[in-house]
Amino acid sequence: MKDLEIKIKNIASEVVSPQQKIISVVGDKNSGYVRIVLDGENNISLTDTTLLTTLLKKSLEFEALFPSGYRLEVTSPGIDTPLQYPFQYKKNIGKKIIVSYIENGKDIDSIASIIDADDKSVFLKIDKSNIKLAYEKIKIAKLKILYN
Repeated sequence: MKDLEIKIKNIASEVVSPQQKIISVVGDKNSGYVRIVLDGENNISLTDTTLLTTLLKKSLEFEALFPSGYRLEVTSPGIDTPLQYPFQYKKNIGKKIIVSYIENGKDIDSIASIIDADDKSVFLKIDKSNIKLAYEKIKIAKLKILYN
């Protein structure tokens, strides 16, 4: 992460609630564009993103990073954003994911249902088998979009 993005993340982290996490920061000092993606144990609401935007706009430290002005976007992750943190798996229990992971040195791609999750592993149902998968073995996992 670039120096500017680290500074932005540090400032923003001071004002988010303990149940929320900043999962992505993109900043460009030249254009003044800043994009922050916020997620949490509960779904992120418009009120959550508005509150973070308001708090950052009041931050002298944040404003000092962009003396020529800035354009700030605070958003929640899109449906196609990969799951990165245990809380994201926990809040999606019962949902289907597309997951790529390593097992016995082999890459495996599967569609699975999240049965349960803790801070170290996710419990998945793949076909008719239940497996426990440590997060460090997961290469990428995304929610499967279901169309009715």
